[in-house]
Amino acid sequence: MRLTYKWNKKTTTLPFKTFKTPELVVRPIDPTYKPNPEYLNDLRQILKYKRPAGSEGEEMFIAEIIDTIPGVQKDGFGNRILEIPMPDGTQSTTSFSCHTDTVHQTTGKQKLICDTKNRMLSKNDGECLGADDGAGCFILFKLIEHKVPGLYLFHREEEIGGNGSTYLAEHHPEMFDNIDRMLAFDRKGTKDIITEQGYECASDQFAYHLADKLKMEHCPDPTGSFTDSANYTHLVG
Repeated sequence: MRLTYKWNKKTTTLPFKTFKTPELVVRPIDPTYKPNPEYLNDLRQILKYKRPAGSEGEEMFIAEIIDTIPGVQKDGFGNRILEIPMPDGTQSTTSFSCHTDTVHQTTGKQKLICDTKNRMLSKNDGECLGADDGAGCFILFKLIEHKVPGLYLFHREEEIGGNGSTYLAEHHPEMFDNIDRMLAFDRKGTKDIITEQGYECASDQFAYHLADKLKMEHCPDPTGSFTDSANYTHLVG
């Protein structure tokens, strides 16, 4: 399916924001959780790429994984976008967000240590793992695989200023005319629903409502720092 948005040249100047540093929260592994080995392997396929913004590794990751998804489109900045409509063919009012770049200091591919018993992927070369935001990309891939309706956004250059989302918000605000909520998967831990990213981005009422629907013991958390969804707060309620 191809996007049918009528792009315009209207731009919006976004105000500069400052962001609070989140508190570090360490949570124990749930001993009752049973990993799906296929999911662990899928995540490993994502994390094998070192993806600094604009690097060869990021471009390989996008070309070899994201661009193979039927219907994925590319905007003028390089963000990847996919729309899965509702069963009746109408547009979903939900958007899902992640980003493709990491904070690796080098690019290319990396070797991972896979511990299936303890459901852990790790490495020992002194650089980051890349789960920020490889885990978010993984979640979007699984939602797409299960054909969950939504507007899917794979943002570029989040780590160096949220540039991909800034581009979309400024150049294509009409894309979000029908979007009522955006869920961004870019957070350490498993229980937080972020309500502030330096300023309010969601109400506690919405966070509790979402937590109730998820039934995974989530709760509101106001200690967010920044991810791409912050750049859409003037467009998405």
